[in-house]
Amino acid sequence: AVDLGEKHKISRVVIQWEAAYAKSFSVQVSTDGQRWTNVYQTDEGKGGVSEIRFSPLEAQHVRLCCTKRGTQWGNAVYEVRVFE
Repeated sequence: AVDLGEKHKISRVVIQWEAAYAKSFSVQVSTDGQRWTNVYQTDEGKGGVSEIRFSPLEAQHVRLCCTKRGTQWGNAVYEVRVFE
């Protein structure tokens, strides 16, 4: 999870995966760090770079929930970027 420090209007998240990526994952957002909303979910993850776009909304927290790995090694993320 990432705390943006204050609420921002966001509409895009870019995930750069390491070699060990998630086949199934979701991106969730929250304004308070307690109640989370899915903005994206897939069972078709392919690794590399995942660019996720969604309708703009206000959030202070963004988290990645990995539920199925795409390789034998688990899940590893190099970078997560959040955009307005």
